[in-house]
Amino acid sequence: MESEDCKQSGAPLDEDKVRVKVLLFARARELVGGSEVDLDVKEGATTADCVAELTNRFEALGVMRDSIVVALNFDYVTEPVKVKDGDELAIIPPISDQDRSCWLLSKSVPSEPIEKLKFLVAGQYAY
Repeated sequence: MESEDCKQSGAPLDEDKVRVKVLLFARARELVGGSEVDLDVKEGATTADCVAELTNRFEALGVMRDSIVVALNFDYVTEPVKVKDGDELAIIPPISDQDRSCWLLSKSVPSEPIEKLKFLVAGQYAY
């Protein structure tokens, strides 16, 4: 069951805000208590601003803030990118098992971005 903070907000947005749908995977999903969060941020906010807001809202995410991978609308981003109303921001924590790195064993990685993301995050072919 998802936490109350993760439920979608049906409230209308202020004129100077945009709503970003945040998708959480693996450990991030566990720390937050759900797989999706609606995040309302000021117009002109960036992906970095969204991550900062998430770690303020869900303090447990702070432990992995510097090691997550961020994708905006299925494209990985390494620099802050301005978000727009309706964007999807994926928060992908590092895939590891304590001291042991995970390695992808299959060469049959899907070509579609969302399917590739699901494949990699699910860790079905990692050990």
